[in-house]
Amino acid sequence: MRILVIEDERPTAELLCEFIESHAENKVVRQLPSVEEAVLYLSENQRDIDLIFMDIQLSDGLAFEVFRHMEVVRPVVFCTAYDDYFLEAFKNNGIDYILKPFREKDIHLALQKFDLLHQSFRHREQHGKVAKLQGKKPAETLLVPFRQRVLLIAVLDIAYFLLENETVNLFNKRNEKFHFFQTMDALQGELDERLFFRINRQALVNRHFITSIEPYLNRKLVVNLAVPTPEKLIVSRLKVTDFKQWLAT
Repeated sequence: MRILVIEDERPTAELLCEFIESHAENKVVRQLPSVEEAVLYLSENQRDIDLIFMDIQLSDGLAFEVFRHMEVVRPVVFCTAYDDYFLEAFKNNGIDYILKPFREKDIHLALQKFDLLHQSFRHREQHGKVAKLQGKKPAETLLVPFRQRVLLIAVLDIAYFLLENETVNLFNKRNEKFHFFQTMDALQGELDERLFFRINRQALVNRHFITSIEPYLNRKLVVNLAVPTPEKLIVSRLKVTDFKQWLAT
């Protein structure tokens, strides 16, 4: 596992790296002390890492500034001496929140949590592909990281998925939003195609939440759902015919 450490206190960064690399399968690819250096590094190398360990109070500001300067698409374990930022951390890709002074056990538990999520998503992606080929039953629940837990969300309760800045977000029947660390292609492989339709590259909708459709520019369609959406959900022109046929079945 390739891990980025963002921590401005050198002794803490070195201890964190030592704990991470105590397992041979883990490698710290870089240690960075500031928001500025984190933005520069992630803008060029984000795809080459799997996980980020990030302090919140860095040498040149709060770590959340990184997320305001760019879209971070990797999960983050926040390590901090303050518990004031708990909610904001989990709005910014957080899968765990560790208070300093941390113990080696805390770091290993966070790594195990990431590994559980990662393996689950990989398994679901592979299972989805095989299931389609073999006609196996589609997924009925999805595992979703939320704060310090992993939620089991029933597929029937999911209104739609939306790709926003290269991150897939899940919206449930209460219009609650969850980051979902899986690709849209992988989701299509495991969800029931009778229940969900990918209306464009960014959106995958549940038929049970569709209330109406209406014409849009250039022979496209707008899909209206029973929950509010942050933007219009538009069926791409090339998918309009298939979408109407799907609705009619």
